[in-house]
Amino acid sequence: EKIEHQKIVLTEIIARLEILRTDRDQALKYLDLKNKKEEIERDLVFVRAQELEEKARKELEIIKSLDAKEEEIGDKLRQTEVNLLSLRSEMGRIEEEIREKGGNEQLLLRQELENKRGELTREENKLSNLDGVIGEKLNSLTQLDKQIEAIEKHIRKIGRDKKQHLEDQSAVEVVLKEKQAAYNEVMQKIHALRQEKDKSSEKMASLHEDLQKLRDERHSLEVRKTELQTRRQSLDKDLEDLRNQATQKISKSAELKAEAGRLKSKFEDQKALVLGIDRTIQQYEDELASTQEEIEAKTEALERVKTRIIELETAKEVSGESGYGRAVEAITQAGIDGVHGTIGQLGSVQDEYATALETCIGPRLGHIVVDNEQIAQACIEYLKANKAGRATFVPLNKIQTNPPGLLPNRPGVVDFAYNLVDFDPAFTKAFQYACGQTVVMDSMDNARKLINQARMVTLEGELFDKSGSITGGNNQNSRLHFSKKGETDLAVLKQTSKSVSEQIKWLKDSVKELNSSLQEEREKANKAKAELAQREAELNSYQKQSEELDNAIESIKPKLREKGDEIDSIDKEISEIVTLVEDLAKRIDKLAETLDGARDKGKQSELEKLILESEEVRVDVEAVESEYKEIQRLLDKLDTEAKVEENNRNILVEQKTTLSTEVENLQNQQPVLKDLIKQYKDSIIEMEKKVADISKELDSLREKKDKIHDQVTQDEIERTKLDQEVKRINEQRKEHKLLHFELERDLNHVREQIKEVLEANPDYEPPSQSTVDDLKKQVERLERRMRSMEPVNMKALDEFNHTEQRKVELDENLETLAVEKEEIIQRISGYDQLKKETFLEAFNAVNENFQAIFQELSYGHGKLELENP
Repeated sequence: EKIEHQKIVLTEIIARLEILRTDRDQALKYLDLKNKKEEIERDLVFVRAQELEEKARKELEIIKSLDAKEEEIGDKLRQTEVNLLSLRSEMGRIEEEIREKGGNEQLLLRQELENKRGELTREENKLSNLDGVIGEKLNSLTQLDKQIEAIEKHIRKIGRDKKQHLEDQSAVEVVLKEKQAAYNEVMQKIHALRQEKDKSSEKMASLHEDLQKLRDERHSLEVRKTELQTRRQSLDKDLEDLRNQATQKISKSAELKAEAGRLKSKFEDQKALVLGIDRTIQQYEDELASTQEEIEAKTEALERVKTRIIELETAKEVSGESGYGRAVEAITQAGIDGVHGTIGQLGSVQDEYATALETCIGPRLGHIVVDNEQIAQACIEYLKANKAGRATFVPLNKIQTNPPGLLPNRPGVVDFAYNLVDFDPAFTKAFQYACGQTVVMDSMDNARKLINQARMVTLEGELFDKSGSITGGNNQNSRLHFSKKGETDLAVLKQTSKSVSEQIKWLKDSVKELNSSLQEEREKANKAKAELAQREAELNSYQKQSEELDNAIESIKPKLREKGDEIDSIDKEISEIVTLVEDLAKRIDKLAETLDGARDKGKQSELEKLILESEEVRVDVEAVESEYKEIQRLLDKLDTEAKVEENNRNILVEQKTTLSTEVENLQNQQPVLKDLIKQYKDSIIEMEKKVADISKELDSLREKKDKIHDQVTQDEIERTKLDQEVKRINEQRKEHKLLHFELERDLNHVREQIKEVLEANPDYEPPSQSTVDDLKKQVERLERRMRSMEPVNMKALDEFNHTEQRKVELDENLETLAVEKEEIIQRISGYDQLKKETFLEAFNAVNENFQAIFQELSYGHGKLELENP
């Protein structure tokens, strides 16, 4: 048993020895690597000292160069400030000049120009109306000439007719004289015979004389009647002419009044149109002024936004990154479906809670909310593909959150942070994830009383972790913000700038449209005013003509009454004459019958014959006289017509003279108006030239102002960049000074290490050519090899030697035990043979007994056999 035990122990020791041999080899290799590493680290101390000295020297040079650069930039900055002051002063002067010229001088010129244009329009309308009046009067003169010519033609015809009638009258007068001579001769004879006293003859003579008187009286009445009838015919013609004139004038007056009414309606409509256009012009001018003010206000706002953008972009250039970071900006601008934005962009808070909530949520404000994990994976692959950095995503379908629990009922507790954020309910899980169970406290004093009970944040931004740590201080610039602080967000400012620029562009387009509309309305106003003046002139002309016609009609009425009264008087007198003539005719007929009866009763004497002859001659005389009177009546009629025509011609000639004088006076006014119009046109051209010159000057000033403004903007950008550069240089100088200080400190520490190395190894020689990076890489390689071998059992070296010594001892003990075993085996083998023989003897006896019993019981054969006899 001891031998077996010793063998077992030896086997274990051999196995352990094999294991320890491997560990020993590993430990030896590890120890060799460690020694090499320590040797390289000693070299690294010397090399690092050299590099630290070189770096310290370079840092000093950089600090000096930064000082020089700061001084140079300071000079540029001061020069830029001087340039800005000069440019702003010049721009202010130009703006004042633009306001003076554009607001006062140009406005006055434009007002005066509009007044001149109005005067020109009025004078042109006057000239146009004057030309129209002259044309009408010339037409009237032409009509008068035609009427005068017609009257003169009629007068010439009357003269020819009168001449013919005079010739006829002369012939009739000769015949009448002959007849009268014959009648006188007969009457003389009768008178001579009357001397004889013949009663019968006397009676007939008396009857004849009475008859002759009656006939003479009737003849006188008929002559008077003829004269009255001639006069009445003349009066009828005059009356008809007057009536025709009155009818024509009334008709024309009615037409003129109707036209005047229509023109007045048009005049009122045109006047309303002019007033409407003037109101529209005023509205356009007010809107234009308002739009200009809005453009100026928005331009100033745009300048402020651009200045802020420049500051942020410059700061971004200096710092290399801003806002939520390059990765977040890349994702939010990639337009990937299912990306909603950062937590900071999706929520908003009141100003009083902003600091607390931005502090407690912290970097999670920049975490991007997405619909699911597939979109998050797609975003991550996008960032990898574009090398845009790293970002954290919050998939709404997978994020695990817990709603806020019970709010502690302690003084100073405001609410859970989650409850103080406004957000879309669709993002509830995202904000539960961001805010957690954080409680907002009003002050640090109250928060300290609840320390370790909950995660808390104060309104001023101190953060109390549940573990007991407290974070606070002042570092507002590094904190992310909710989207409501978009004025500091570059993208929001750029969008604002773009929006304001578009608004300004739209407003400038509106100004152009307003100017165009204003110009159109002014042209409409000028045309409308010209048409208004023309219609006013036409209306006045028609009203004047209507008044003249009304006056003429009123002047005709007394003439009509006078002529009518005279005709009535003539008709009455003619009626009386007709009655007298009829009475005389009856008396003459009765007397003639008496005379005829007397002739039949007595013998016709010579006297009677003469009386009869005289009667016959008298009848002939009367016939000739009647013809003569008819011719005289015709002559009188022609004289009357000639007088009427002469009178009409004189009236027309007088009217022609008056019209000619009026036309001459009006034509004399034309050059005056034309000269005045020419003066207005020249004045307008000169004023338009002045306005154009002022406009050009204003355009030049505006262009100059824009250039100065662009230069001011560039200088402000340059100044901002220089300011940022100075800040960056100061920061770099601080960093380099701090780095130089750290290098000096490290160098002193390394020098102490060198001193220790040299004291421990006096013969140590520093490496001639090597760098810290190379040595660090060697150290890192050795460390990687050592780490790859770890864990290393360094005790295996001692344990291996101890185990090997133990194995030697066990081998010796085992040999001793083997000899002793052999001796014992030899002794034991004799005992075994004796034991076997005794056993077999007993076994055989039992086997025989078994066979006999088995045979008896089973009527068969059976026996016992040993497996290993």
